[in-house]
Amino acid sequence: MPINATVTAEYEHLVDRDYRRNLTAMVSWEFLWGLGLPFALFSTFIPAYLGAMNAPKVLIGFILSFPILFASGQILMSYLIPAKKRLVIYRAIMTGSSVPWLVYSGTAFFWGTAWPLWVHFTAFTLVQILFIGTIYLLNSVYWEIMTDNIPPRKRGRLFGLRMLGIGLPVLLTGYVATQVLSHWEPPRNFQMAFVIGTTLYILSCTRLWKIRDHVNPEHERPADPSAVPFGHYLRNTFRALWQDPNYRIFIFFMVLLYMVINGAPFMVDAARVQLHVSSQAQGMFSIAFLIASMCLGWVIGLLADRFGYRLIGCVASGLIASAFLICLVAHRVEWWYVAYGIYAVSASSVLMLLCNMSAELCPQEPPNRLIAIGNILMAGFVMLATTLSGWVVDQVGSYQPIFIANLVLSLVVVVGFGFIVREPRSGRLYTLTITPRS
Repeated sequence: MPINATVTAEYEHLVDRDYRRNLTAMVSWEFLWGLGLPFALFSTFIPAYLGAMNAPKVLIGFILSFPILFASGQILMSYLIPAKKRLVIYRAIMTGSSVPWLVYSGTAFFWGTAWPLWVHFTAFTLVQILFIGTIYLLNSVYWEIMTDNIPPRKRGRLFGLRMLGIGLPVLLTGYVATQVLSHWEPPRNFQMAFVIGTTLYILSCTRLWKIRDHVNPEHERPADPSAVPFGHYLRNTFRALWQDPNYRIFIFFMVLLYMVINGAPFMVDAARVQLHVSSQAQGMFSIAFLIASMCLGWVIGLLADRFGYRLIGCVASGLIASAFLICLVAHRVEWWYVAYGIYAVSASSVLMLLCNMSAELCPQEPPNRLIAIGNILMAGFVMLATTLSGWVVDQVGSYQPIFIANLVLSLVVVVGFGFIVREPRSGRLYTLTITPRS
């Protein structure tokens, strides 16, 4: 049903009016959240902490698959959460998402030495289910809020500013984090770092109350979910997207790219095993991650605004290929920090790529729904690849085989985005041709 031009004009006026306020609120939230990242960055500290406790590598791989695994449930969130209430629900749940991790870390720091390892592994897994599960179930909701409240040609700029906002806090708390990690012996040093990091996460969420959310009238959803049965909602969404050959090709190479990206955090534990680095040196991976995001995220955003998102797919896959190559040939930890920084830029780019290129390929669909469907299609493959990688390391005692496999796979993705995926802004998309039966 066509949207009234007056309604659309009013929506665009509100977005323009509150653009600076919303931009400031979003970036400042990333900045304050970033203060906690040197203490509790998921992709760095989960393999570091579990590795220090000699956890099975398959458990590390399983937990590292949580982001994409829980992201596959975003379609349910897009169905249940009315657009008008999305910000209220998001900020309330995000504020509480870090509380279980904070409670576990504090109790483990003071009394955890008396616990058997299986209690730590079980409790930590449950805590990460609650933390990562909450964040990634609702991540597409926040991306829809950003997409609806930032003009199309300024979304790459927002991405760059968000990366600056995440990276700049390293200058304030990065050194403190390394001192915390060196002050206590593992695993208590990680537990104290988690206490500090999760406390900062909770405090940062106050900035979410400054956002003024305006719902794109084209993306309105019924306030009553029972108006459309979930099965029909899911089936109709899949059918609409899957009929588009451009979306099918794009999502195929996105699956491969996500599989590669999710295998990169193994670098942290690999450095401990192969290079014998300390906990403090492992903490430097977080700093490398955040500094690289800060310095290069802005460039990625500008490239996306100027040349489109197909180029971002090429850049992200090319960067992650070079990161794995460095880990295969370098024997100094400084080079591994470079590799991890390169991985950071790729990891920070893929969700922007999934959201914004999907939105340009399928502008009739809400961004929340596009991200959710993309994650559903990717979840099983990524979880299997990451968990299997951990199992391979447990069996052969080396990270080299999975680094080689991810290097090869990332080169396949470079070719795919370079020569097969079409840029939606080019006007030269694939068309669906239906040949009638004779």
